[in-house]
Amino acid sequence: RGVTGPVSTILSVKPGYEVAIETALGFALQNIVVENETAAKAAMAFLRDERAGRATFLPLDTVKPGSFNGRLPEGAVLASSLVTYDEKYANIVSSLLGRIVVVDDINEASRTARALDYRNRVVTVDGQVVNAGGSMTGGWAARSAGILSRANELERLNRQRAGVEEQRTAAAQAMEEARREATAAAYEVETAQAQQRQQNLPAPFFEFSFFHFYYFLVR
Repeated sequence: RGVTGPVSTILSVKPGYEVAIETALGFALQNIVVENETAAKAAMAFLRDERAGRATFLPLDTVKPGSFNGRLPEGAVLASSLVTYDEKYANIVSSLLGRIVVVDDINEASRTARALDYRNRVVTVDGQVVNAGGSMTGGWAARSAGILSRANELERLNRQRAGVEEQRTAAAQAMEEARREATAAAYEVETAQAQQRQQNLPAPFFEFSFFHFYYFLVR
C-alpha cells in the first residue's frame, strides 16, 4: 500500500531526449516512488523479511527539490525541463534532474561544464557525460534500448494504432453507405426497367375485346 512505482512510470520525455534523460537518471530510473515515509519503511521491511533484495524509495513527503544555482550557458537546458509529469511529483523530478544540464554534443558539454566550474553534471543528447568534478563518461548507447525510449515508442505505436482503427472504422462506414446506395440504385434501375416493359406491352386483351363487343353491339 502506498507504492506508486518506479521513477520511469511517473514521467514522459520530450521526443529526441530519451537517451539524455536515461543517462541523467541512470539507476535512479528504478528508484521507487511511494506516498510517504511510512510506505517506504513498510516496503523496506517487506524486502528485508522476504530477503527479496534492496531498493531505493522516494517518499513524496520527505524528498526535497533540487535547485540550479547560476546561469545556464546559451544552448544548455535543465534536464527537468525536458520531461512532463504530474505536479505532485515535482519535488522528486527536481531532486533527480533539477541540477543536471543537457546540451547537444560533447564539445558543448565541455564548454558548459567549464563555464559552470564543473559543479554540475552535463549530459549530451546522445548520452555522453561530463560529471561534476570534471570526470567524463561516454561511448555508444542504443537509442531504442532504454526504458524511456521503449515507453515513447510504445506510445507512438499506440497513437498509430488508434489512427489506423479510426481509418478502418471510417472505411467500414463508407462501405456500408456505399452498399446502401448501391441497393437503392439497383432498386431504382429495376423499377425503371419494369415501367419501361409495361409501356412497351400491347393493350390488354380484355380492353381489345370490349371495344369490339361495343362496336358490334352498336351496329
